[in-house]
Amino acid sequence: MAVGRENIGQVGMTLVWKREWHPQGNRVRASRTNGLPDSRLAAYMDYHPDAIVLLDREGVVLRVNRTFETMFGYTRSEVENKLAYECPVVPASELPGIADRHARALNGEMVGGVETMRIAKDGRRIDVVVTVRPLVRGDDGVDIWITEFRDVTWQRD
Repeated sequence: MAVGRENIGQVGMTLVWKREWHPQGNRVRASRTNGLPDSRLAAYMDYHPDAIVLLDREGVVLRVNRTFETMFGYTRSEVENKLAYECPVVPASELPGIADRHARALNGEMVGGVETMRIAKDGRRIDVVVTVRPLVRGDDGVDIWITEFRDVTWQRD
């Protein structure tokens, strides 16, 4: 398996590109791992019972897990590479809360246990508890945050 590295100037982190054999059609596929062991991160995210979103410093959604897709009904392609503020699960009434949590996280604070709500693709209201914490730290601060959403709607009914 070939591994390539590339530096991203403004963010100040190394992205690791792995070339993997893709069984369908005998193609080679490159995957970006953001300097993390790809298999461990993928296992953590995809088998975690809570919805998970990885965000960069600017608030861009880098990756979501399977639980996110199941819980909210949106596919990865519908939310990845968009600003968290533009994510369709966020109702307009919740934008100030996101801005506040983002600012606190940028200051290095872990934000945990915040009760809020999100909207699923089918219009259902989902009550969640949000935790935001740093995942990858670069030389000049946190580069990637992990945001976890625990569905607590059943507790409200």
